[in-house]
Amino acid sequence: MRRVLLAALLLPALFSVVEAQSPEKPLDHGRYQIVFSPHARADSFLLDTQTGTVWQFTKYTNLANEPMAWVVVPRIDNDMDMAAWALTQTLKPQPPSQAPPSGQVVKPR
Repeated sequence: MRRVLLAALLLPALFSVVEAQSPEKPLDHGRYQIVFSPHARADSFLLDTQTGTVWQFTKYTNLANEPMAWVVVPRIDNDMDMAAWALTQTLKPQPPSQAPPSGQVVKPR
């Protein structure tokens, strides 16, 4: 009777130790994953799970037939990458101001 009770108490503990020591098999999803943003339905991304490269699905509205293509998203991992990226950026042109130049009065029409 004691042996049966002892076995009943030790077997679950033994199985939990063996289960904890066995390595988990990673899920086989493939190298490339398409990910959708939960915040905006237009944001679709392609992820290379081996290199970490990310592409965004983009529509070229300034081209005939408005083609769509995967475009690499620049990856900024450190200050040096940030500095190199910043050198390639320019400010957008500002729209003409609606305010009159200083010192001039606008007459109502």
